[in-house]
Amino acid sequence: MAQKRRNSCRTLLEVKKGETLKFEIDKNPSSTLVIKLNEDGTSDNVNIENNKIKMPSESGYNIYELTSVWQQGRETFVFDVNVK
Repeated sequence: MAQKRRNSCRTLLEVKKGETLKFEIDKNPSSTLVIKLNEDGTSDNVNIENNKIKMPSESGYNIYELTSVWQQGRETFVFDVNVK
């Protein structure tokens, strides 16, 4: 049975408009998905290129959820981004 783990430690990142964030994940997951959680309760898939995601071109506070999947289970990380 696959295990699901959510990282309970949230991180606030401060970035510039349009900046690119790079992430590194150990042990080569079979898939990685990033979604942006919107204030209205909806979510948007975020395009990932070479383990990088581009931040919005507008200022504001955003919440992202990164989920990676391995044969043994999955891990989800939530991080907050303040775009200036």
